[in-house]
Amino acid sequence: MEEIQFAVEKDIPHIMALMGGAVSTETPKDWYVTDDEEFVRRHIGCEGYTLKYIIDGEIAAFLIVRHPGEAEDNLGVELWNVFAEVSTEHQQVMIHLLPRDSSTQQEFLPHIAHMESAAVSPAHRGKGLQGKLLARAEEIEIARGTKYLMATVH
Repeated sequence: MEEIQFAVEKDIPHIMALMGGAVSTETPKDWYVTDDEEFVRRHIGCEGYTLKYIIDGEIAAFLIVRHPGEAEDNLGVELWNVFAEVSTEHQQVMIHLLPRDSSTQQEFLPHIAHMESAAVSPAHRGKGLQGKLLARAEEIEIARGTKYLMATVH
């Protein structure tokens, strides 16, 4: 049986183990940067949430979703700065990305979610689990009014 659920605190050791496994199997080794346990703990209900993909009762993959709000490292700050610097001549190209009202940066930032760490156990790689987790997170974020999903990738 397969399903996607919200992770709970008792899942943290398994999530940390999956993260550690991603580092040990990646080539080159610096392609995956692990989070510490405190970061994972904060993203089980406090600053976001963590989705887990369950196969036959075991966590096969996870995705951490963060709601950074007005935090300094909100990727939306950079996006806002790009929007603010676009010249009139280029706005027609960016029109679908630009906020259509006179919202301020403080009104813009709460509508951003970060797709943070994700890992899939070696036994379940190649099954599209990460894509399924991202699709479910997108559904959740649209329902909560998030307008921009952001991530950094290697």
